[in-house]
Order: sequence, then C-alpha cells, then structure tokens
Amino acid sequence: MKRIGYILLIGTAFINVKAVKANYPGNWNKILQLPGDSIKKDSAKAAADTADDDDEDRLFAFGVEYASDQEHYGLHNDVKLPYLQPNFTYTAPKGFYIELSDQYILVKKFSGFDAFCVNPGWDIDFGDNTTWNINYTHYTFSSNSANFIKSSLANSLETYVTQWIGHLKGKFTIDYDIYKNKSSPNDLVFTPDLTYKFKWKLGKKTALKVLPEASIDFGTRNFYTQYLVAKQQDSVSRKLLKKEKNINSNSNSSFGALDYNLILNIDFVVGKFDFEPGFTYTDPLYQSSSVPNPPTGYMTLAITYTISSK
Repeated sequence: MKRIGYILLIGTAFINVKAVKANYPGNWNKILQLPGDSIKKDSAKAAADTADDDDEDRLFAFGVEYASDQEHYGLHNDVKLPYLQPNFTYTAPKGFYIELSDQYILVKKFSGFDAFCVNPGWDIDFGDNTTWNINYTHYTFSSNSANFIKSSLANSLETYVTQWIGHLKGKFTIDYDIYKNKSSPNDLVFTPDLTYKFKWKLGKKTALKVLPEASIDFGTRNFYTQYLVAKQQDSVSRKLLKKEKNINSNSNSSFGALDYNLILNIDFVVGKFDFEPGFTYTDPLYQSSSVPNPPTGYMTLAITYTISSK
C-alpha cells in the first residue's frame, strides 16, 4: 500500500456520495453531511497500487464517476438521483494531493452542475501496510438548485487510518461536518470498515481486483434536521412541497448507529486506465419519525486515467 496516497479518487463525492429521502430528490453526496461514503474515498486509488510508477513520481489523474442513485448515512430519497461527476486529482511525492470535482445531476427537472468540491489532503505512510490520512473538503453548491437538492454542508474535516494484514484491510474514519445553516449542531461520525482484496495479475500493466467491503457508521444525526429544514424552506419559498411544520433543532442530535453498508467493487486496470464498477447496499439503523427510510441499493462506475512524471 505504498501508493495508497497516489490517487484520491473517485470518491470524495462519490463513494461518500450520499443523499436524502422523501417524496422528491434529496440532497447530494455529503449533502447533509455527503464523502461519504458509499463508494469509499480511497477506492479509485487501486490504479496506483497496480501501476509501476516510482514513489517519487507526481501523478495527474483524470476521472469521471457515475452512480444510479445516492444516499447519505442511510438517509435516502424515494426518487432516484443519478449523477455524473468529472474529477481531477494531483498527487505530489510523499502523499500530498488535491482533488477537484463537480457533480452533474441526471434528473430532467433538476439537471445541471450542482456541487463543486475542493479536497486537499495528505497520506502519510508508516511502512508498507499502514497509512494515516488527514484531509479537508470545501463544498460550493449552485444557487439555482432547490434547497433539498443542494446542501447546507460547507466544510468537512476527515482523518482515517488504514492497516493491511495480508489481503485484509482495516480502516477507521472520523468525519466532522460543518453546516452553513445553524438550525442544528454539526455532525461527528465514526466509521469502522473492512475490505478483502482478491487480486489477479493479468499482465505487466494489467490487473483485476475484486473487493468486497463492509462498514458501519456511528454518529450524531443532525443531518436529518438539516434535511428537514431544507424541505421546509422549499415548501415556503419555492412552493415545491406542502407546507412543513417547524423543526426542532435538537430532535435528531442523539448519537448512535446510523447505517451499515455492503459494497462490492471490481477494479480492472489496463495500463494507465482504471475501470471500477461497483454495487452498494445500505440499510439504515436509525429511523426518524419524520422521514421514512427503507434500505437502498445502487450501481456505480468510476473511470480514471493516470499520468505520471518526475
């Protein structure tokens, strides 16, 4: 895992790409958190793991991601909210990286670029099998989006540690999400995660990996309040929804289990290209009385092209 910091990937707003549930499209990725994480933030780094680039190389990764739906820590929308997300990642020697991404929503009534993301971070390796990461994400949402599409999320601070033992990877993540709307406190989320790697080397620069993964999220539930406030604002200002009653800012502030995720990613690397289809199943472990919240599953596809230079 020396190169675990090489491609931050297809995922800050994609594998943490999460949304909300109601009778209309809900918020994006870390919407009320997003990350996210449904496709995990480091999933697209697989291309760097297979490549023959030296640890001192600079990497330039160009990618696009697609998802057939979204959810956010188990909070999901009755109406599917698929998207395309182009992204670019620059990774310097020693693990510093910065990712830029912009999400395009593929729903006729709400289509368009909605969320721009800037995500600098640093991967610090402790030997070949242990990595510590710290990163910061700033979100900018389109002013033309309905409140229930865009997010109150302004910034996110994240740190995680990964440890490989053979083909098994353990990961522990801490997220702190900061909202612009002060209708509720911010959110703190802890996520233990396990991934097993099946890998076949098919050629000098070709490899296939199958990566089953399971995770569970624990944390505060203020993103439910943020979502309900956005729903209320739309019902008043845009008359998109029936009028909603006032929301108690502390009604979802408790700490506890949020959801569990079962993920299967298939990573196919051919030269400088990385193709990663996946499937995510999420089952919420918290049920708000104001938001019906059944389990959900969706497909994802990430394609990345990586260029290296000294």
